[in-house]
Amino acid sequence: IGGSNTLSTQDFVLTHLTANNNIVSDPQLRGISRQPNAGLDPRPAIGSPVNSGAAAVNDPFFANVNYHGAFDANNGLWTESWTALSVYGYTASTVLSVEESIMEGSIPLTYELTQNYPNPFNPSTTINYSVPNAGHVKLSVYNILGQQVALLVEGAKDAGSYSVKWDAANLSSGVYIYRLETPNQVLTKKMTLLK
Repeated sequence: IGGSNTLSTQDFVLTHLTANNNIVSDPQLRGISRQPNAGLDPRPAIGSPVNSGAAAVNDPFFANVNYHGAFDANNGLWTESWTALSVYGYTASTVLSVEESIMEGSIPLTYELTQNYPNPFNPSTTINYSVPNAGHVKLSVYNILGQQVALLVEGAKDAGSYSVKWDAANLSSGVYIYRLETPNQVLTKKMTLLK
């Protein structure tokens, strides 16, 4: 961690930076590619000095975190699957493994999202869901701050029951919310990752 004097030589700027606990530090970003090659990963490396020491904010609008900046080194990219950087292939994929299969049997009568198993899990778990009508389906996972950390399924599905196996080895321990969105219903459940 360096001094603020590397940012400016003007006394009033240095006074402001010092008085507000600003630091100069290399965040050790995981990837800075500017090409659509999945090489942009703005999360700091695990050992980066920006992973701890953030000041608490006394405002209920903001979620207090321990790390500096917008990205947590211990979680996936919250920008995944919905930002232009992700959609056009600039950012890395932080979902390690998702396997989906259709389960044999009769067509379900209702929309259903079952409790994942095992729960708690480490590092993989299975989520089952059912849709009684063909249509667009989205199954995603969010951290406790409401940031999307994984997109497990998105696209048109026939009526039926499905099973998704998800490997969350790249995420840190905690409570996560998984959400099934269909044109007719939205269902959510909680799961716990314990490492």
